[in-house]
Amino acid sequence: MEEEKIQHLTGALRNNTTLTQIRFVSNEIDDEGVQLLTNALRNNTTLKRLIFGGVEIGNKSTEDIANIIRDNTALTELDLWKNEIESEERAQDLANALRNNTTITNLHLRANRVGVKGAQHVVDALRNNKTLIELDLSYDLLGDEAIQSLADILRNSNTLIDLNLCGNEIGSEGAQHLADALRDNKTLSKLSLYGCKIGNAGAQYLADALRINTTLTELSLSNNEVDEATRHVVDTSKKSTKLVIGW
Repeated sequence: MEEEKIQHLTGALRNNTTLTQIRFVSNEIDDEGVQLLTNALRNNTTLKRLIFGGVEIGNKSTEDIANIIRDNTALTELDLWKNEIESEERAQDLANALRNNTTITNLHLRANRVGVKGAQHVVDALRNNKTLIELDLSYDLLGDEAIQSLADILRNSNTLIDLNLCGNEIGSEGAQHLADALRDNKTLSKLSLYGCKIGNAGAQYLADALRINTTLTELSLSNNEVDEATRHVVDTSKKSTKLVIGW
């Protein structure tokens, strides 16, 4: 997006009192452009939904977006899909801002490949969160420690409804952590584990949890190297008649 256009846009955004949603998708915006946009939105009191998708923001831009998270008290949905937030430093900036946020209910960090340490920073920041309803960490290269921490969050959360972990190689051990959490959780209705390599053992752990859990209504388990016999065990173990399992 040309700098002149960004300047015109930021001028309009700075004085706008009605806009509730703004999307920047696959736009070529450099760090300076992101800074102009985020400064204009930092203290906006009407914006509810902000999407930066496929913009491939840099280190400085991540810090600017973190400032919005920290300062904007109206924003409830933040979507940063596929922005290559690949460094631990960038993830730490977001985590620091998220740690004290009390307004965001929907957080999407899909396909940012934040890695093991970066993911741990983000997950730790959400440990005491009381407002998050929907969390998407799919295709983010989560490590074992982050999955275990997420399971702890899930076990104690009274707000989280939708958790997407697709494309993370959590394996059978990660599935066990999540299954243990599902035994206690009373709010989650949708869990997406497509392509997580949980295998037969991981599916069996989930089957055991589904004999107890009554709130889950949608569970995605396709592309997980689970054989037909184990699929049957999972399908017949669910206590809730409302639960739909996708293979």
